[in-house]
Amino acid sequence: MPTERVPQDQTPAIPEDPSPPLAPTRRTFIAATSAVGGTVVAGGVLGASLLSEPAATAASPAPSSRLGLADGDDLHALQQAFIDEDAFQCGYCAPGQIMSGVACVQEGHTDSPEEIREWMSGNICRCGCYPKVVRAVQQAAGRK
Repeated sequence: MPTERVPQDQTPAIPEDPSPPLAPTRRTFIAATSAVGGTVVAGGVLGASLLSEPAATAASPAPSSRLGLADGDDLHALQQAFIDEDAFQCGYCAPGQIMSGVACVQEGHTDSPEEIREWMSGNICRCGCYPKVVRAVQQAAGRK
């Protein structure tokens, strides 16, 4: 299966009807199939609110998902940190963990492992990779 690439600066061509939610609209109109609940950032808003937020109100700035983080073949610092720290096993939670981690770093919530854990606490990992996720966020923030 080919890897989806949706440029971070791509503004989706969404319909005028303001009622369809953002996540399904991204899937339908720009084939952004990686976005699931909690894995999209738009206008500084992370997560599940974007499942029900009308797409017409979320179009600017363009929403980004984990696939918009890399610059060509160069991974985002947090994506690379997840690999370096082996911060996932099955990968099911990785999109949400990565997007939450990016927001955590961007908003400056990386002063301590406790602060990172608090910020990331809404992300559930069945494999129990939480310590590795914290180390990956610290690495991306330059604190490790």
